[in-house]
Amino acid sequence: MVTTDAVHYGNEDWGENDYARYGCDNEGNERARAYEHEIIHNCLEGEVDPANFRLFSEYTLDDYDHNKYKWTWCGRYCVPVALYTAYYLNDTGKLNGEFIGYSTSITSDHLPVKDLGMGTTAIATDCHWVGYAALAYR
Repeated sequence: MVTTDAVHYGNEDWGENDYARYGCDNEGNERARAYEHEIIHNCLEGEVDPANFRLFSEYTLDDYDHNKYKWTWCGRYCVPVALYTAYYLNDTGKLNGEFIGYSTSITSDHLPVKDLGMGTTAIATDCHWVGYAALAYR
């Protein structure tokens, strides 16, 4: 199991960073979510193959400096490492990624977890949101 946020998007309260490639209006946020689905479909769904992991890195890492984002996917390192590991340790044949769902901090209701003593970690607005992708590998 690997757990990570997908994109960190927007230009509000991300320090001095502007992660709003497509803008923060409805159209911009829809385009950002569509781009997320493109990454998921092209890199994480279907047969697990090292070429897909490299493509994922091409989507998310700067071409010249791997410490910089091209697309601000939080799991830009752990996702390829986990999939490489599963690929090379799998003795039972091919692994396939199955898309289960995608949501964001602004498109889904928040879970009430006040009894756990957890606070809000960040704002959730059209200009500051996080994506959540769910996939299963078999």
